[in-house]
Amino acid sequence: MNTELAATKRHNLKAALQGAVSSGKAFAVPGVFDPLGARLVEHLGFEAAFLGGWVMGSHLAVTEPLMTLTETADITAKVSARTSLPLFVDAGAGWGEAVHVRRTIQELERAGASVIQIEDQYFPKRMEYHAGTEDMCSREEFIRRIRACVEGRQSQDTLVMARTDATKARGGSVDEAIWRLNAALDAGVDLVMPCINPAVVSLDDMAVEEQRGKIRRGLPDSAVVVALSGYLPGQRQLSLQEYAEEGWGVVMYPLIPAVTFVGALASVYRPLKETGQLPAEGAIGYPVEDHPQMQALVEAILPYDELLDVEGDLATKS
Repeated sequence: MNTELAATKRHNLKAALQGAVSSGKAFAVPGVFDPLGARLVEHLGFEAAFLGGWVMGSHLAVTEPLMTLTETADITAKVSARTSLPLFVDAGAGWGEAVHVRRTIQELERAGASVIQIEDQYFPKRMEYHAGTEDMCSREEFIRRIRACVEGRQSQDTLVMARTDATKARGGSVDEAIWRLNAALDAGVDLVMPCINPAVVSLDDMAVEEQRGKIRRGLPDSAVVVALSGYLPGQRQLSLQEYAEEGWGVVMYPLIPAVTFVGALASVYRPLKETGQLPAEGAIGYPVEDHPQMQALVEAILPYDELLDVEGDLATKS
């Protein structure tokens, strides 16, 4: 990993986040799981990308609870090497207790992460989390994880983001989420994220928007608070401006890449299996007739033109 480039990415992200929050704007961070997706996000003009645990686990077909630190660092390094975008990286529960969390943040820093997310889910992560049954660690364990991240990072430009699942975990509540996020801020994190997932039955009867509003009001106005978005069941889609008006500084779209990839690929391959030919019309993630333009977009973001120029300068002419 080019340490100078990594330092520049982290510094630029910190400045961009501060600028967005101070101007009352929400900072959009699309999810990705590979270098090509990251290059597309950069090509479209976004300023950062998110490597979420769910999508990285889906990408490797092992699921998030079975993701290892080595696999997460490997994906981070491969994506970081092919884009100038700062990366938000999901470190889950940190793969252990405080000493393990300290190593986690340092490994992900070396791999090129600019923001490292640490959460309060139980470790080791359980598959039942995907079925709507969640457990969270104690308050004390969560704060130990947070401090291990904050104190263990090797660069002060590496940002730490604390996530709580307290709104939907057994024994949790909106008030517990507010307590944990404030405690994380007191422990020195740079960003906080409540995970409000209406697809999971919450122990609190409040509607999603009521939960979101109460949590935001329970945190300092100056806090950079992160919202999750992107076609989550039961969640009304808000614009970035609407999120900003509610006081959210960053909006992340973690599940989009894996779901869109599978949906688009199925729209092409299912007809091939059923009829013996590719679809001749309709939508396959884009209109069929736009395939040449989409192929050209892939070539542009790789970028073919730059490589052709190099080959033109260096190749032996016959």
